[in-house]
Amino acid sequence: MLRIKRFKKKRRLKMWKTRQSFRRLFESNILITCIFLSVSAASAQKPEVDSLVLSLKKLSGTQIARPDNYELANDWDLFQFKLKKVRHLLQFYKTSEAVLEAVDSELKQAEALKEALEKKTALKPKPGIAEEAYLDDTDGSPQPFIRYLPQEYDKGSKYPLIVYLHGYSPYLDIANWGSMPEGITELADKVDACIVMPFARGNTDFQGIGEQDVLNVIRQMEKRYNIDGDRIILAGMSMGGMGVWTIGSHYPHLFAGLLVVSGRGDFYFWHKINRSSVPAYKQWLIDKEFAASHIPNLRNLPVWIFHGTADTLISVEEARHMKELLSPGNPLFKYQEIADGDHWIHEPVFSNKDVIDWIKNIRRKNPESFEYVAYHPAYSQAFWLDISGFAGNCQPAKIQVNVKDDKVLIRTSGVKELVIDRNKMPERIRKFPVVKGNDFILKESKDFKSAGNAYDMGPVKDAFLEPFMFVNAGMKDSEFGQRVFEWYKFAKSLPRIKNEKELTEQDRKEFNLFLFGEPETSPMIEEVLRSTPIKFTKDEFLIGDKKFPRGGNGLYLKYKSPWTPKSVVIQCGAPWSKSCSENHRYDFLPGYIVYSEESDPNDPFGCGKALIGGFFDKDGKLIQ
Repeated sequence: MLRIKRFKKKRRLKMWKTRQSFRRLFESNILITCIFLSVSAASAQKPEVDSLVLSLKKLSGTQIARPDNYELANDWDLFQFKLKKVRHLLQFYKTSEAVLEAVDSELKQAEALKEALEKKTALKPKPGIAEEAYLDDTDGSPQPFIRYLPQEYDKGSKYPLIVYLHGYSPYLDIANWGSMPEGITELADKVDACIVMPFARGNTDFQGIGEQDVLNVIRQMEKRYNIDGDRIILAGMSMGGMGVWTIGSHYPHLFAGLLVVSGRGDFYFWHKINRSSVPAYKQWLIDKEFAASHIPNLRNLPVWIFHGTADTLISVEEARHMKELLSPGNPLFKYQEIADGDHWIHEPVFSNKDVIDWIKNIRRKNPESFEYVAYHPAYSQAFWLDISGFAGNCQPAKIQVNVKDDKVLIRTSGVKELVIDRNKMPERIRKFPVVKGNDFILKESKDFKSAGNAYDMGPVKDAFLEPFMFVNAGMKDSEFGQRVFEWYKFAKSLPRIKNEKELTEQDRKEFNLFLFGEPETSPMIEEVLRSTPIKFTKDEFLIGDKKFPRGGNGLYLKYKSPWTPKSVVIQCGAPWSKSCSENHRYDFLPGYIVYSEESDPNDPFGCGKALIGGFFDKDGKLIQ
């Protein structure tokens, strides 16, 4: 396992990847068509590298279909990831003894997995730390996670699970991320718990596809190991602490408790921005993600914040701000500052006896009375209620539940329909009559499984959360390669790609399609635009009654596909902000946006300057 300086006291490896060299590979189609054949000339001269590349080629040529058997399928996923990691090491790391050792180790693991697959005998999991993987159907890539099993792990016993979210590193990639922080395995041993650390696509802030990866990994751990679903603790430090705030506030029904170390949870406080100064579409995109907009969801969940008073990376004021929002009237909330502690306080936190006792004692509990807010259908499950219908477009849905006089009173705003699952209600109130405090549809289900309700008019990044494909719809190969490169930098995997002329009917049925081109060069883009309220002339974008020059400007839009129930995303004209931070590239792309080539000087991530932006309602009409 490779480690870098970003994790304290770990050796940093020298990497030679640059934007220029990576972009050149995409523009020449080397990376897309035969990534495993491309090795630096200097490396290829060395016999040991030649030998490793030959081994990689042989393993890459292995023709084994993904097995139907679940355990063997897990080995197949990990086998594919090991090959992917080796290609990455040979492609983007300068040759050194450490890199060659890492490549050799990964190839040996891949060989063992190959033999297991050929013999149809799954490898048995071993206690301790190990890398595993699963196949993510969004872009068809194997995604890694690191797990820890206690030395005395017994598949006949149930174990709590600590889900640990890693911090940010500019050097983080699929070969250089898997280092659990000091003290966490010792903590797990003291509480007899398993640990899992999702990759979450790197530096995604655990939002969007990063958030989805965390949920996928939790499900994988529950399927592969005997996890107690009532004792899942979400913990994280730095960027991972922010991820705990985000995911915990979106899915409070999943967790027994949240442990936030050196994290932040309020975008506006972080960037010293007044919310009213931000365009309405951007407000919704921010509010949808950050915990500060979801405080009611956390009031029935044990939450413990730790922060060092001398933290120079994330000020302790961030923690104090979240304390002010969450602590009033909340007996489950705990807060502790580490005097003179810097950013890296995980060791004193994980060795804290009170933390150990806290983890031993907390359990997931559905509350009787509560408040809940959701900005997006994906976050519709409010403990034993599910918001199956939102009344408004891009407006929060709010629920207030009060139990009094042996009755359950439910009041809502922004809710069209609710589903109640009495099996999930606390036993004491399970047979109480339910009274509606206002007008909405209330249904009952014996066991709903919330996945949010269908809503294909959200932001562009929602289209990444289902199987998708990048389509060259008339762009120059170099420009299309840059769009692919941007996704690779963001998500650390290549997307599926095709030219428009190669698309099949099956592709249209299976995938959300990202079409890169112009209506003049793409029959598909032209067909999509015919169904939208956004129109093009030779020289202008027409958005409602507003007109914007096409020259020097660009457009992104996400709309319902005219061919299937899937979504389609179109990008025309100028590229979206060349200077945008790679890990925030898709943060502020709403349902539609016209932007100039320049960056927005007021955007903290260097994203593009919007001329107009908004969403589509459920009828496909513009919302500004």
